[in-house]
Amino acid sequence: PLRRALQLVPEHAEASLMLAQALLEQRKFTQAIGVLEAGVARHPNERGLHHQLAIARGALGEWQAALTARQTALRLAGDRASWQQWLHLAQIQQRLGDDAAAQEALARARSLAPAAEQGHLVLDHALVSVPGSP
Repeated sequence: PLRRALQLVPEHAEASLMLAQALLEQRKFTQAIGVLEAGVARHPNERGLHHQLAIARGALGEWQAALTARQTALRLAGDRASWQQWLHLAQIQQRLGDDAAAQEALARARSLAPAAEQGHLVLDHALVSVPGSP
């Protein structure tokens, strides 16, 4: 049904997002990337498509492509970017060996994280895995 919806209304980015999310949940990362790249070609300013593309690329270990997608998603989100998105950027940068950039992204994530304990626990755990973190 989602593929059919995408065929019927390709101008709606939400159809691409929903199909890609379903594929990601089924761990069909390559198929999700195909849907997302087609969606990005039609809707280059839809940050959700870039967000999901970063996740899918990272799941396949395609770190440079994941970095590009994450940076685009963050640029499009502007001040609306979440701490989780900044944390994901830090994780990608760490995988690429850019510890200084990862530290900067983690600092940004920490500044945006809610006061809820769960958010800080996730951030603290992530900080442990980055060399040179406090």
